[in-house]
Amino acid sequence: PNVVNLSMMIGDRCFGLSGALAALAGMLTVPTVVVLLLAALYSSVADAALVRDALRGMGAVAAGLILGTGIKLIGAL
Repeated sequence: PNVVNLSMMIGDRCFGLSGALAALAGMLTVPTVVVLLLAALYSSVADAALVRDALRGMGAVAAGLILGTGIKLIGAL
């Protein structure tokens, strides 16, 4: 099972429904806060030329990685 399910199972086994809910909240709260903080940071710098250029470059790299992986997988067929 994935980590969230595992934490809920352990929380349920040790503390019942309240333990399972606390485990779920504990596993999801920190990542949610991090994503919200990153979104706030991005919205404040989204118009900067450096950020736009960096994201454009990252998009090109991602496309190249996907294409390269596809070419490798074609050989396996």
